[in-house]
Amino acid sequence: MAENNAKNYEGGTKGLGSVKTDVVSPALQKLTELSVKLRALTDNILEIKAKKVREEEERRAEEERRKEAEELLRIQKEEAEKKKADDKNNDIYLAAGAVPEVDGKVQWTCDINVPGKNAQQIYDEMLRIMSKLTKEENQLERSKVALVNEQEHKIASTMQEWLVFTSTFLSLDRAKMSYILNADCEDGHVKLTMERISYVYGEGKDTNYYKAEEWITDKNAVNKKHTRLLPMSGKFRKKT
Repeated sequence: MAENNAKNYEGGTKGLGSVKTDVVSPALQKLTELSVKLRALTDNILEIKAKKVREEEERRAEEERRKEAEELLRIQKEEAEKKKADDKNNDIYLAAGAVPEVDGKVQWTCDINVPGKNAQQIYDEMLRIMSKLTKEENQLERSKVALVNEQEHKIASTMQEWLVFTSTFLSLDRAKMSYILNADCEDGHVKLTMERISYVYGEGKDTNYYKAEEWITDKNAVNKKHTRLLPMSGKFRKKT
């Protein structure tokens, strides 16, 4: 009997062990399947996130390209408008006689009526103005009131100033311009004359000296058809 019990016990143990194995195997299989699905889901989520990141980067890149295109169009429009304005302004400098000549000499004159003022009053005011002019920022050391004649109410200033063509952070293109400025005063009137104009351009061995008569006149600064300013002398004519 004891032997039978032992066999039964052994058999029962074996039977129980067999049941446990049958129960665990499906559970492990399900767990494995769940793990595979979870990994697939995770990969899917990561792919979706990566796709959204790529789409956002593409959107930003497209936005940058759009802004760059708009900025380029804006710059082109501004340049076109500037060129149009410059072309219109150039008409003034292209006109025949825009640089007046008197007896073969370049000379500008300006007649100003000053009602209610006598010659002495006008002389005093012009002396103050011309003295102040010689001290302006663009004036050089040679600018000064050189001659005064209070009895005849005449004033003459020797002027030397910078004529700036272009000025940027990297380059500066300019020349020294010298001229005589005269003021003849009489009752109710003053006549201003700008004459004897000359230029110094460049530095060292590259220094060039020009007189207005040989540099900014119609003959020397404008093409024969009067349609454009010449590259070098034209800019002197325009700035003067």
